[in-house]
Amino acid sequence: LSFLLRLDTLLSFVLRLESLLSFLLRLETLLSFLLRLETLLSFLLRLETLLSFLLRLERLLSFLLRLETLLSFLLRLETLLSFLLRLETLLSFLLRLERLKLKLLRSCRPSFIQFAQ
Repeated sequence: LSFLLRLDTLLSFVLRLESLLSFLLRLETLLSFLLRLETLLSFLLRLETLLSFLLRLERLLSFLLRLETLLSFLLRLETLLSFLLRLETLLSFLLRLERLKLKLLRSCRPSFIQFAQ
């Protein structure tokens, strides 16, 4: 009888040990899952950092494109202003020429004026 009692105790202990081992196996599976989840979250964090960087880069490129457009406009404006300056110089020269012509006409004799006309 004592042997059976000991055998029952031993079997009870083995069953508890088996339950504990089963629990530890589930715990190991859970920890493995959590480790994979942590790896995935780490990857997602790096991806988010990369996307944030790319967004900043896109904003910078957009700004540079606007700047290039502005510089192109300013270059055309400078070309136009240069043309207008040359035109103003030409008009100034023609005005001086006209004034010189009038001065010469005034200083000439009336007969020469009639000849010039």
